[in-house]
Amino acid sequence: QATLGPGGAWSCDLATEVLTWTDEVYDLFGLQRGSALKRAATLDVYQSQSRSEMDQRRAAAIQTGKGFSLDCQLRTAGQSRWMRLRVGVGYEHARPVRIFGSKQDITAEKKMWDGLVTLAGSDPLTGLANRRAFEDAIRELSRHAEGSHGFALAVLCVDDFEAIRDRHDHAGANDCLRCLGERLARLFPDAILV
Repeated sequence: QATLGPGGAWSCDLATEVLTWTDEVYDLFGLQRGSALKRAATLDVYQSQSRSEMDQRRAAAIQTGKGFSLDCQLRTAGQSRWMRLRVGVGYEHARPVRIFGSKQDITAEKKMWDGLVTLAGSDPLTGLANRRAFEDAIRELSRHAEGSHGFALAVLCVDDFEAIRDRHDHAGANDCLRCLGERLARLFPDAILV
């Protein structure tokens, strides 16, 4: 349990789809501890993309006997959470009869990593995307642009920015850029980055 962090163990009988969870898994899903569980009743907690990927990997694990690990996004009590799902397959007489593993709450870990990615791609003074984020976005867009589907790039130049810096110092100039970024974000809400 110490290596898992906040989380617990689970299993699913493949013939009946009945789930067995430790208290920590009930808590992770926001369900009453000890309540009877069938797999179908718990699937609505998964965000659609996580559910789809989990179902595909689950089917492959049952077919091949190879376990997997997957980070899944959940929605419990109106809040988004992240769970690391680890899955193994149990056999009897050379046939898969159950899957089992652990479910660990990794919401704090995801938030930390997302924060680091944001920090690496943004200017610390203005909060706007930096050159690295811009180049990454252009590279990604170029790779996925097909045929008539392209993308637009808007370039804005602030005239005589030196005069703004001279008159209002560096902090004032950064406030000007931050304000400009906020306005652009409002004007272009679907922008990949500003």
